[in-house]
Amino acid sequence: MTLKRKTMDRSEWTGIEERLYADEFVSLPWGRSRAGIMYMKRVDTPFFVKSFGKRLQVTGEGYTWLQLAPEDERFWATVMFDETGRLFQYYFDITLENHIDDPNGAWFIDLILDVVMRPGGDIVRLDRHELEDMLKNGDIDQKTYRIAIESEKQLLGDITGKEKEIRKMCEEIRSMLLKKIPILKG
Repeated sequence: MTLKRKTMDRSEWTGIEERLYADEFVSLPWGRSRAGIMYMKRVDTPFFVKSFGKRLQVTGEGYTWLQLAPEDERFWATVMFDETGRLFQYYFDITLENHIDDPNGAWFIDLILDVVMRPGGDIVRLDRHELEDMLKNGDIDQKTYRIAIESEKQLLGDITGKEKEIRKMCEEIRSMLLKKIPILKG
C-alpha cells in the first residue's frame, strides 16, 4: 500500500456520473484555507459505508460534500450533506501535505488515519491498523508514522466538544459556495 493523492473535486470517486463544483479561498479558525463544494447531480450507484456500526449512504443525487483544506494543518475535512441539506457526517483525513494553491485544483497526500464526527459530536477514529501495517511493511518511515499519530491527536483536540461551532461555520461556507454553482443559483 502506498500513500495516495486525493483531490478537492474528488474526481477519483466513481459512481458519480455528473457533479458540479466550486471552490474559494476562505479564512477558517485554522488559518488560510481553501473550501470546495461538490454537488452530486447524477449518481449511478449510491455508495454506502459502515459508520458508528450502521450502514450510511454517503453519495446520492442532490448530496453535497463540502471540503475544507487548511493550508498549514495536517487534516482535510469532508463535510457531508444529504439531498435535503441535512449535515450527516464530518470526515477528516489526516494528511501529510495539503496543496491548496495548485491552479489545477487543491489536493492532499492521505496519511491513512481518519476521524469521523457525527452531528452531536460523537467521534470515532479509523484505520490505525492500516497505518501500523504500512510502518511494518516499510511503506512509510517512523517519522511519517509519528506525524500521522501527532496530527490525529491535534485534530481531536481541535474538534472535540466543538461540533456546534464547526457546524455553523460549515453551513455558512456551504451556502456561500452553492451560490457559485450557476445551475443552482436560480
